[in-house]
Amino acid sequence: MERIGIRQILSMGYYIENALVSSDKGYTAQGGLPGYEKTADGQESADGHHVYRNSHFIPMGFTFENYLPIEEYDASRRGVQADRLLVRDLLLTEEQISRYGQYLVRDTRAASRMLTVEDVFEESDRRAASACTEFAFSRTGFSAVTAKLAHPNLVFFSVPYDRGFTAYVDGQRTEILCVDFGLMAVPVPEGVHRVEFRYVPHGLRAALCVSALSLLLLVVLARRGRRGNASAGREVPVG
Repeated sequence: MERIGIRQILSMGYYIENALVSSDKGYTAQGGLPGYEKTADGQESADGHHVYRNSHFIPMGFTFENYLPIEEYDASRRGVQADRLLVRDLLLTEEQISRYGQYLVRDTRAASRMLTVEDVFEESDRRAASACTEFAFSRTGFSAVTAKLAHPNLVFFSVPYDRGFTAYVDGQRTEILCVDFGLMAVPVPEGVHRVEFRYVPHGLRAALCVSALSLLLLVVLARRGRRGNASAGREVPVG
């Protein structure tokens, strides 16, 4: 219950429960998860699990209408309210705001009213309406096709930020922003666009170069060693 906001922006579509747990520790006994509904006919599945579906699921790759300075959020966050704000506001640094703040509206309501569960569901449905229409993994990362954006915006992906990622919009490399304490967003123009993320572990290229040079040095030293041994074998002893 307390983490409804983070579950929503992480695109959690299902909750799976071991149906063999004792009745006082089960999903229903613990109050359940808001917005999750049991699938099928509500009976225990054949493998001993109950499956619950998020009826306000947000697909990967979506946009926000509002932002909140991350420093302001971090200084004043208060438990449940802070968690629920994650569904309404994209958290940006002051530098990011200076560059992309015109894409969104600053949230001036964050400290004035607690978001209810119903508010979270409404915001989740808005995020879902802006979500990418296609999403697929590849050998080197993942790609997505955005919904039709009415104006330029930051498209948010709940993937941990890593320097090994590079991003491309319609084949053109673009900046990756580290937002929401470590997740990713990319600037995308209005309209429909293809966004691709490619991943190579940071430092891998440098490590490969060092390994190649080391191997080359070993080969050179080995050849010199063989030549030295061959020369020594041709020496004629003096009697």
